[in-house]
Amino acid sequence: MAKKTPNRKYPIPDQNAAPPESVTDAILIIASALTAADGDIQAVLEALKQVAAKDHHHQISDIERLQGILDEKMPSSKAFKLDDLTDVDGADAAKIGYTLVKTETGWVGLSASAALGNHEHPISAIQGLARELAARADLVDGKVPPTQLPSLTTTATVGAALAGANGKGTPDDGDRFAGILAGASTVFHTTWGNIKAALSVIFLKKSGDALTGRLTFGKGSLSPNGDVQAARDDGNTGVIFLNAAGNRYLFYNGSIYELPSAGLSVGGDVTAAGILRAGNGTAYLNTDGNVYGTRWSSWGTPWAFDAINAQLEKRGLDYANHAIGQANAYTNSYTDARRGLATDIHLTGGGVWYNTWGRGAIIFGAGDNVFHNVNTGGSWQRVTTTQGIYIPPGSAIHCSNPSQFHGIAVAT
Repeated sequence: MAKKTPNRKYPIPDQNAAPPESVTDAILIIASALTAADGDIQAVLEALKQVAAKDHHHQISDIERLQGILDEKMPSSKAFKLDDLTDVDGADAAKIGYTLVKTETGWVGLSASAALGNHEHPISAIQGLARELAARADLVDGKVPPTQLPSLTTTATVGAALAGANGKGTPDDGDRFAGILAGASTVFHTTWGNIKAALSVIFLKKSGDALTGRLTFGKGSLSPNGDVQAARDDGNTGVIFLNAAGNRYLFYNGSIYELPSAGLSVGGDVTAAGILRAGNGTAYLNTDGNVYGTRWSSWGTPWAFDAINAQLEKRGLDYANHAIGQANAYTNSYTDARRGLATDIHLTGGGVWYNTWGRGAIIFGAGDNVFHNVNTGGSWQRVTTTQGIYIPPGSAIHCSNPSQFHGIAVAT
């Protein structure tokens, strides 16, 4: 078999051919190989004509799918945090000194000790540990012997020192007091004068001090101008106690003011915008000045003005009717006497009685000892006038001195 090149398999002369190849055969083989190589080179040249030049450019749109791929990429100028990565969580919240540790769920921020977890080291693996341990005290039953403890200041020693200190009932302004700063363990000292100055802003002295702001207690308050607001928790009622026993007080029940179990004395005028009541409200003085009370009801109405007015009208009418009746009787008796219808009354002797019937009688010229009884069963009335007086029907006339009596009795 003829010998060939390893890649394109061009025939080449074989020096070890048996029988040996002639020079002519070798030339022919080389010629054949050159012919094949010429064809391959020509094919390469034709192919190179289809390849772009080394230095050339393309529009992004000319490259298939390139724009879509670029749209999915992050701009090179974009800044991002570790937590923006899909497999990192808690990096922003990690404290200073923490490190990122890869876990089964992704990268998280942990402290070095948490990242290492529970682990052990031999003493020899920790630099200088054996030397430091050798300089420490030997423990006895897990404790340091007292003989190896340095002199320490503890709460017990401080307490003992304070307990043994000299007592003082009234500190001077320059005396010092110790304390600890808020939120820290730093010790400080201040003077009694500074403490008093600070307390004077918060508390009032028992005497000689003045209230500069409003003092509140529940819903009530005490103002610097002297106003007292005694409101209960409901905010709508209030009471001010006026004695130590607590049974004398001024109470506002939400609608009216009450002063239970005590009277009220006023040294000046009393003005009421509404009704002034008495008897637990059963009697009152109205805003128009009229008085209301059941005492007036016997006169027809509980209102005083109306009751008095009705009574005045009734008595005036009764008096007018009585006067009219007297006038009529006098006139009738006088007229009847002129007509001869009356009887002359002439009483003789002591203790003489004369009864009036019919319309009555007219008496005149009577002395001091003449009496008449108006309406049988009534009280006696002395008649002393020298003028005529009317005696109603059904009356009796008693004369103790007939010589001093003259009268006319109307005929029945």
